[in-house]
Amino acid sequence: MALTARGLRACTAFCLALTASLTLNAQTIRIGQSADQTGPVAGITKELNSGIMLYLDTVNRNGGVHGQKIEFVTLDDGYKPEQAKANVDKLIKDSRVVGLLGILGTGVNIAVSPQVEAAGIPLVGPLSGSPEFQQLAGPHTYHVRASYGDEVRAMIRHLTSSGITRIATVYMDNAFGKSALKHFEAAMADKQLSPTAMVPIGGPDFKGDAPVAALLKAEPGAVILLTAGKASVNFLKTAMDQNLRPLFLGLSVISASEMQAAIGKDVRGMVVAQVVPSPASGKFAIVREFQKAGSDAGTPLNTHLALEGFIAAKVMVEGLRRSPAPITRQSLQDALSGISRVDLGGYNIVFSATSRLGSHFVDLSMVRADGSYAQ
Repeated sequence: MALTARGLRACTAFCLALTASLTLNAQTIRIGQSADQTGPVAGITKELNSGIMLYLDTVNRNGGVHGQKIEFVTLDDGYKPEQAKANVDKLIKDSRVVGLLGILGTGVNIAVSPQVEAAGIPLVGPLSGSPEFQQLAGPHTYHVRASYGDEVRAMIRHLTSSGITRIATVYMDNAFGKSALKHFEAAMADKQLSPTAMVPIGGPDFKGDAPVAALLKAEPGAVILLTAGKASVNFLKTAMDQNLRPLFLGLSVISASEMQAAIGKDVRGMVVAQVVPSPASGKFAIVREFQKAGSDAGTPLNTHLALEGFIAAKVMVEGLRRSPAPITRQSLQDALSGISRVDLGGYNIVFSATSRLGSHFVDLSMVRADGSYAQ
């Protein structure tokens, strides 16, 4: 059948659009993520992803990798393992997705780990310091943060060196909290100390007075929070309302800005473990790079979680750059597994044939009244 002039123009326009789309796809390296964007730890995702996007945008503005731009596809799992499994399945079925980056949460990462390994797709920088997850994960998972065990041990060393031995903990009653609790108990035993109290506070949305009442009765000198997201914020607000005021210490997945917004200046004095250097320090080259990227983009960032995202993205891009074009899941896996040691600017990542635990860096910060940190 002969085409009319209008039909010919329509066909030409369609073909040009299709060609442009195929060209875009051919020039794009797709990286996927499942993370909470609407649930109890959405604030953590927002901070982490701000750093991921800052680094990826910087790379893209400078020509990408092998002349290809990087596309970051993130799907909302609401901090629910089953939804995360569905998201990861969708990402795996997309043949253009060559790697996963920054999947968030212990329970979520434990749930999707078998899918990651079965598909042979590299996962870089999962946001979980659970030693159980780190031991469960196979050779396709590349960690860039210290474990919760490393963090808890650093906090207990700090407390005992300061003469504080009446130490209690509150923990989330899920995979994340129970994992961290085991390492709290082990670290206390190493110091020949018995916990003053170990109090569960339910799931990711803590509400209630009983845990605070139990701690008031125990009268600890310090309370280590094995919590994240809204559970941390809601617990601290209840504690302040009931005049529970020991020294509080939290894991790196606590957001000081969220806490300060909820309880104001009462956040002052809290100690938080950090798995990356201070984002305000010029001592580390990686921090100076982070600061410059934010300044150049007109979106300066100042949180540890954002810097962690920046570092995780940098490790992913290091793998992409070492992978020959065209990049595939297998070529990316081969490239990442070939990284024995890389200095990212004072922050070292070390992988081996038997270990993907890239870092054991832990520092402690004190929260100021405005939610910022002092080292």
